Amino acid sequence: MTLWYFVNTILSLLCVILIVLFIISPAPLKKSMEQYILARDSDPATNTKVEDLYTLYSRPNNKKLFVWFQGGAFLLNNRKTSYGILNALNDALIEFDILVFDYPLRFSYSVHDAMLATNKILDQFHGYNEYYAAGYSAGALLMGSFMQKELNKEIARKMDVPVIGIQFKAIIGICGLYQTEFDSTLLTSLFQFYIMRGTPNKKLYSCYGLSVPTLVIGATAEFLYTQTKKFTKSTGCKLKVFQDTSLPHEFPLMLEFPETKESVESMIEFLRAN
Repeated sequence: MTLWYFVNTILSLLCVILIVLFIISPAPLKKSMEQYILARDSDPATNTKVEDLYTLYSRPNNKKLFVWFQGGAFLLNNRKTSYGILNALNDALIEFDILVFDYPLRFSYSVHDAMLATNKILDQFHGYNEYYAAGYSAGALLMGSFMQKELNKEIARKMDVPVIGIQFKAIIGICGLYQTEFDSTLLTSLFQFYIMRGTPNKKLYSCYGLSVPTLVIGATAEFLYTQTKKFTKSTGCKLKVFQDTSLPHEFPLMLEFPETKESVESMIEFLRAN
């Protein structure tokens, strides 16, 4: 027996132990995840209004709104980790207002509750002529699912989430979760049971089939790359993938990486072109 066999066995046992702990009591594991967040907090730019549930970057007379759907696996919310990239976008996209918001989290609430909260927040911003959006990580799934029900009243009915009349002209997925199914049957089962439980017609939560201009940004090293690869094969989107094997999942929120700055430039170019 090789050394790799023993290492692989130990790693497999550790994974099983973590899964068992998650099944028995998921809340403490959720809390421990906060210790492993790489992206650091930033302060928002001076042209922001910070409220309990959202932060709005604004300038007088702007008629375009860019909505940022933050990530966190539906387990964590921290707008401050998004301020770095949003500040950079705010500096360049002076014709856009920018909105980032919090939504209810598992395990106290369902993803359905997160969608209803998204409706409630965005329903306050009907004064714009054009809407755009980006979703980072799990935020991409929320963004795409919001679009699905806005474009199809029957999907909205099945989701039990009302149409509010806001449609995005173009969207950006960043290291995104684009559907609720994974290549691993076990991972799919865990996600469906723990994250999507209590959400009606959970299979409707998806970014697939949206006929709007789409930019996808990813990295081969980050753990959701298989979702990026599968999604981009099925849709005619613009794609930017970094091959650096050291990039973490959170690199889009970390401005110290040159790839992050390049991503920001791609987003600016894409939004202005659409």
